[in-house]
Amino acid sequence: MKDIIIEHKSFNELTNEELYEIIELRTKVFILEQKIYDCDELDYKDQDATHFLAKNSDSKVIGYMRVLNKGVYFKEHSFSRLAIRKEYRGYKLSLRLFKSASIFVDNDTRINAQAYLKDYYEKIGFETIRGPYLLEGILHYEMLLRKGSLNQIEVEDEKIK
Repeated sequence: MKDIIIEHKSFNELTNEELYEIIELRTKVFILEQKIYDCDELDYKDQDATHFLAKNSDSKVIGYMRVLNKGVYFKEHSFSRLAIRKEYRGYKLSLRLFKSASIFVDNDTRINAQAYLKDYYEKIGFETIRGPYLLEGILHYEMLLRKGSLNQIEVEDEKIK
């Protein structure tokens, strides 16, 4: 997976094609796959976010995460809307997105993590702050990633078995 690149852009820097691919990916993952119908997917927070895109060799968006600015959701920056295309899962793209975003962010980062991913987030350095609680009809945990916590984790280009 060495041909995957990670880019970050403000909302205004996204091309129409990139924005369409992001919306399509988020819709597939959160609404069609996870059946989160109680979700305000177009929440107008994208305009105040930095968008991290994982692209394949054809420049298609295969992974995505947004970083909300301080104060938009939490007092810290917040990672949200992490989505990976089904056929690219298992290649540590989420970790690569987290690492790229954590370099960009100048402080601790807080997230609302879906409960089924709690162990994964703890494994890569997030601390559980509170939970579980319902958000958009799904159990979540509030988790904190301290600045620099991901730096110790190696990102490999091989698929996880």
